[in-house]
Amino acid sequence: MSHMTQSLLITAIGMGLVFILIILLWGFMAALVSTSNRWDFMALTEKGTAPSGDTQLESGGKAGIDKPGLVAIAVAAAIATGQRVFHIAPVQPSATSSWQAVTRANTLSQISAIFNRKPRG
Repeated sequence: MSHMTQSLLITAIGMGLVFILIILLWGFMAALVSTSNRWDFMALTEKGTAPSGDTQLESGGKAGIDKPGLVAIAVAAAIATGQRVFHIAPVQPSATSSWQAVTRANTLSQISAIFNRKPRG
């Protein structure tokens, strides 16, 4: 068997394995999607309502409240109950170490050297 036919055979086997694995992964993903959709359908038929409130609101369900209205109601309820908002203070950045300063200076000097070169020719 010549080197050319051997290399072509190895290439064909490798490409075949890659395509077979891609098809297997596609099959696994299709099976996963089909099972997850079925469980959502089962939850809808057993309880008579959507499994989460977002899907009912997006599909125009019985609630009849759009999302901006729902947000306004939540804000009004938070204000009425007197909940306080806690602000987290940002962490102060530490001092720049010497190696960082030198690295940044070298980078800036290399960038500026591009524009200060003598033209060729």
